[in-house]
Amino acid sequence: MKTFNYIFASLILALLMLSACEPNKELYEDLDAELKPYNEKIEYTLTDADYTSLTGAIKQYKAFNDTAIAMDYVPAILAKKFVALNLGSAAKVSYNFMVVDTIKAWEKVIFGYTLTAADYNAIGGFIAVYDYFWNAPGYNAKDHLPGYLPTIYPNQVNDTIVPIIYNFYETKVVTRADMYKFDGENLTWIYLETIIAIEPDIVFNADNYTSMGLSKPYFSNTSEAERIIPIWLKINFPYAVKGNKQLIQYAYGTDPTKITNKAIQYEYNGTEWEKLIGYKIEVRSEQYVFSENGWVFDPTIRFKMGKADYTYIAENDPISHPKYSDLGYYYGASGNYSNFDMRVQFFHLKPYTNVINEETTITYTPEENDPELWNLYNNEGAEAVTELLFQRILQEGLILLLEHKFPTAKPLSEGVEVHYVVQFETYHDDLSRGYLEAEYKCVTAATGVNSAKFEFVDGPRPRSN
Repeated sequence: MKTFNYIFASLILALLMLSACEPNKELYEDLDAELKPYNEKIEYTLTDADYTSLTGAIKQYKAFNDTAIAMDYVPAILAKKFVALNLGSAAKVSYNFMVVDTIKAWEKVIFGYTLTAADYNAIGGFIAVYDYFWNAPGYNAKDHLPGYLPTIYPNQVNDTIVPIIYNFYETKVVTRADMYKFDGENLTWIYLETIIAIEPDIVFNADNYTSMGLSKPYFSNTSEAERIIPIWLKINFPYAVKGNKQLIQYAYGTDPTKITNKAIQYEYNGTEWEKLIGYKIEVRSEQYVFSENGWVFDPTIRFKMGKADYTYIAENDPISHPKYSDLGYYYGASGNYSNFDMRVQFFHLKPYTNVINEETTITYTPEENDPELWNLYNNEGAEAVTELLFQRILQEGLILLLEHKFPTAKPLSEGVEVHYVVQFETYHDDLSRGYLEAEYKCVTAATGVNSAKFEFVDGPRPRSN
């Protein structure tokens, strides 16, 4: 019996202790709920290890591209790298992006037989007079070359294909190339196609090879060519500026009877001549934010207004200043001081007269030029006028600026709504300054001559940074 009582008492004590713990548990849960998620604003540049952790072209070139875009991969990288960051965090991420050269000019250089003045003369007629073909019946190259090619190639084997380069007149004389195939069975040349050829800027001649220290008028291989040509360009184009390009045709081979022509293009980067290889790697930056769903791409565009921005609003102010073109009364924008003049007593309600000459004066008075503001001040006071000025700035002036700065804006970027945060400064009667921002979104893309349209979202509010 005693044993039973002891066990029963112990059970009751344990239950009491467990129940006593519940209030503490609720307390800790409440405290945890009150804690704000840890957040931080960071900047991060993707490393080689980040690219190689991915697959395909991204891993190969250590860069994103038009089909493998950063926003599909960066969120996972950020989640792995910054596990402590939570809601409210933002990351400015810099990464490599591959810009593909779809033109590849060196691939459009055609190596073949180029018609000479003697050839045009031998073809005869008007072709002999002008040394070019043109698009008219009987005057296209394919009207003459099948019959003339036996003169150039008297002995050919079946299915031989040759490119013939010639002059062609459009609005000016350009270079074209026709491809012809020899039909050995019927001993005729058959026209295949016309190619819009690109002419090299430079075709190396014997003197060029000699100036490079070569004993023969060709390179022994492409590696030798790619080592020497940039040096030659630097010597021969000492005043090149960044972005200059040269498309070069050169010969290479080991057997003088089997020389091959090749085209290669270089671009000057400001210091050296770089071989173009069909793409460029450029550094781009994007903003990402931590949302309820984790890291997501943030296409928000943020900018701080500068002198030119305030001046643009002032120059488009419906109530211009009598003297200063970079100052207006309706919005209060001042290009000279790079702010919005919100002074009610010392600016908006203060008359101003500009004496041009004895006959001409221009005067601003609030009762005549801005009756809305004048009447509001007399009926409701200075605070109401300040609210009116903010309304004009936020609902009209900054939208006017956005339409000017971003005429081709689009409502969505990669499926995400695009917002614009404009930071601006205000100046008040008590000489204080406000450092504020307002948020907008693009609601309509540009159409024809009409620029994109924007809608006010929020503001004024203190600057976020």
